[in-house]
Amino acid sequence: MSPVIHDVHSLPRDDNVNPYAFSVALDGEWFLQKGRMIAYYGRIGFHGVGHGPLDHLVAACFHSPLHAGEWVVARGRGRMLLAHRAFDVNSYDLDDGNLTIRSGNLLAFQPGLALKQSVVPGFLTLVGTGRFVAASNGPVVFVAPPVRVDPRRLWGGRTVRPLATTTTTLICAACSAASVC
Repeated sequence: MSPVIHDVHSLPRDDNVNPYAFSVALDGEWFLQKGRMIAYYGRIGFHGVGHGPLDHLVAACFHSPLHAGEWVVARGRGRMLLAHRAFDVNSYDLDDGNLTIRSGNLLAFQPGLALKQSVVPGFLTLVGTGRFVAASNGPVVFVAPPVRVDPRRLWGGRTVRPLATTTTTLICAACSAASVC
């Protein structure tokens, strides 16, 4: 199979170019981690977080002062190609939710999402509704939501005085390696 050669008009719109590169069709603003864009086409300006005319946007969406120096705001119209260390790159939609991700794996996100500093060092939390682009060193596996266990029901109907309710999260090796859960 011969490789596909793209130009600015044939690039996919908000989709993968290949497993290692993602094309964002920019029409407005996106937050972008420095060093994660390999090319861009169109009329796009880049402003450091906290340095420039988009401070109102930054104040509303960016709540991670420890990582502020690692991010820029891309504004305009065009296409951005994102990639990181030959990792698998994909986009995900978050619908009125939150997701904690390793900071190095988050490439870009829409302003509908707010970025917050996680309590876990080296991780960031996205909150809200919007799209983000992330890299993983293998396929991403989504796991079931946390399972709540009622200790009184564990012993076949015998009533046992509950000590505490336990929350268990199912995690597989591929998912924890992808650092997306």
